[in-house]
Amino acid sequence: MCRLDGGVFDLESEGERSAWPLVAQLRPRPEPQVWVTPKIRVDFLWRAAAYVLGYYGGAHAGQRERDAQRQTALEDLGFLVDVLTADDLRDVEATRRRIQRTLDRRLS
Repeated sequence: MCRLDGGVFDLESEGERSAWPLVAQLRPRPEPQVWVTPKIRVDFLWRAAAYVLGYYGGAHAGQRERDAQRQTALEDLGFLVDVLTADDLRDVEATRRRIQRTLDRRLS
């Protein structure tokens, strides 16, 4: 469980929980665990920017294929989909700057 402005929400994986301190620094803050369609829930969403950030852990081939299909579906809906990995979390500051730049461009 993680806390967000006094509320509690569940992040699905350890990777998402590890990513939260990074994305919580971004402005505006994302909405975590959002259903954007009845079948697709995203890890982090900035609605105004139509920007989705997902944490992709070490997945097997079947999961990578489902992730690619999911990304295509989101892109077809007009979302920009970005991915975080464990490698990204090794250099939190560089990753935070990269995401913030993308977010700023999407909001301008």
